[in-house]
Amino acid sequence: MTLNREITDTIRDAIYMKERKKLAAYYGDLLVLFTRHMCEYDSDQVEFWVQQDYFPSKQCIEVCRDKKNLLAEAKLLEKMNDCKSAI
Repeated sequence: MTLNREITDTIRDAIYMKERKKLAAYYGDLLVLFTRHMCEYDSDQVEFWVQQDYFPSKQCIEVCRDKKNLLAEAKLLEKMNDCKSAI
């Protein structure tokens, strides 16, 4: 199983499987931290990553706003169906 699939499955399963909630929260924290580091060290790649289904949009959008990564912020707004704000 690929890591992307494992993360996606764990986050999805955490909705109805109590034992998965802690791991899903851990993955969420890691993904936000990953977004922060990508904004700092490889800002051109952030928009690719945050478009993945399993990235926590609300938390990552705050990171992108803080780091002034407008393209990644726009991609997250599109992902959250706020296309008007993405423009």
